[in-house]
Amino acid sequence: MSSKIVKVTNGKILNYTIKANGYKTINGSQLITADTTISKNMVTEVDPNGVYSVGDRLGGIASFVCYFNSTDPDNNTDQKYAVFVLDASYRVLSTKWATSTNPGDFLPQYTNNALALEAKESATYNTNLMLNNVSSATIPAFTTASNASTVTVNGVTYSSQLPNIYELNEINTNKTALDTADPTVSDYSANSLATICTSGIWSSTFRGKLSGTSNRGAFYISNSAVGSTNVTGTFAIAPVFEIPVE
Repeated sequence: MSSKIVKVTNGKILNYTIKANGYKTINGSQLITADTTISKNMVTEVDPNGVYSVGDRLGGIASFVCYFNSTDPDNNTDQKYAVFVLDASYRVLSTKWATSTNPGDFLPQYTNNALALEAKESATYNTNLMLNNVSSATIPAFTTASNASTVTVNGVTYSSQLPNIYELNEINTNKTALDTADPTVSDYSANSLATICTSGIWSSTFRGKLSGTSNRGAFYISNSAVGSTNVTGTFAIAPVFEIPVE
């Protein structure tokens, strides 16, 4: 607990900002008519109970998108994540998902959009699986996303990830609010979510073998819709942080 004494002329409105490391900033105003105390309960920036609204900020570089309930297919462990999309300044406009038409069938495969959106693999699982099994030089979408930035929460450092298609679809749904919360959009307008959700963004969710060919495909958002295409195509990268909340 901390306090600060401020002298304010009687009858004036006090505009205040309360900040503390690891907590959400509080902004407010109050008409001052006598000596008074303004007392506010601060909420941690990353709440273990998972109480967030779209656009809530993390580390000054990312905005809350949604929650994702994952299941690790290797050990059947469930984990709930709070998902935050990094600001426009951390995005890349044109990158291949992979440089080879067959990057290796390590990821779970989904044959249509509906199944892909129901997949339970987290962005963290997908990204780590690819980075641990394939040369990083051949999967630029994953290396670009994972190298974008880190954030430290409660003493734990988290790297950015390539979002799965569920998270990417939520980013698309909330793109206007997320762009509004992003202080870098004005300087990186070409990287705004409104722009790249139209031109195309890669997810980490794998389509697998494309019909009639030996090529592999992955899921993306383009023209604000879910689709899949050859992994050697080029789309934007919009990295996310997945922060465990339960």
